[in-house]
Amino acid sequence: MEERVEHFLKAKGCEYLLGFVPSTMGYVLFCGISAALLVSFVVIFGGSMPLTLLSFVGGLFFPHLVLRLSDASDNDAMLRDLQKLFEMLKIEIHAGVFVVDALEECSHYITHKRLKQGVEELLSEIYACKDVKEVLDDFGEKFDNPHIDALVIILKQSLESGYMVNQLEAAFEQVKDVERAIHIKLEHRCERKVALIQVFFMLGILAIAIFCSLMEFQGVFAGWE
Repeated sequence: MEERVEHFLKAKGCEYLLGFVPSTMGYVLFCGISAALLVSFVVIFGGSMPLTLLSFVGGLFFPHLVLRLSDASDNDAMLRDLQKLFEMLKIEIHAGVFVVDALEECSHYITHKRLKQGVEELLSEIYACKDVKEVLDDFGEKFDNPHIDALVIILKQSLESGYMVNQLEAAFEQVKDVERAIHIKLEHRCERKVALIQVFFMLGILAIAIFCSLMEFQGVFAGWE
C-alpha cells in the first residue's frame, strides 16, 4: 500500500509541485487536515449531518483530485514538446549523434518546466555514471504519460541495438494523433461553451421580456383601479 501511494505521488508530479515527494504518512496526514478544514467550514455555517459526512469524504479526496487534474493538465501541455522531442531525436540520431548527446541537445528546446526538469535530471544522473537503465526507469516513474513510457522504452532499446529511428518515427506520429484528438476535443468544448452562452443569453432576454410584460400589465391593472 505504501509503495502504491508513493508511486502515485511521484507519477502525478508531486515532486515538481512541492519540491519533494512526501511520505505516505505525510500525505495521509495532509488529506486528514484537508478533511478537517472542510468539515469545520461546513459545521460553522450550520451544515446538516449528511452534508458534514459528505464534506469529510470530499476533503479526504481533495488532494488526490488536485494531483490528478494537475497531472492531466501537464500531460496535455507536454504534447507539443514531446512531439518536437521525438522529431528532433529522430533527426539527430539519423545524423549519427550519440543518443545521450542528442537528448541533451533536444532538451534545450523543451518549454514545459516539468518535462524540462525531468529530462535535465535524467541527463545529470546519466553523466554521474549511474546505471542508465535504472535512471531511465526512475525518469519514467516521474510521469504518468504513455508517450514518456514509449520514450523510455526506445532509449533503453537504443542502448542495446544502437538503432531507433523507426521507433521514434512511430512515436512521433502517435503524439501527433493524440494532439489532433485533443485539438478536436478543445474545439468541441469551445462550441459547447458558445452554445451554452447563447442559451443563457436567450433566457436572459426572455426573462427581461417577461418582466417588462408583467410590469406593463401591472400598470394597466393599476389604471383600471
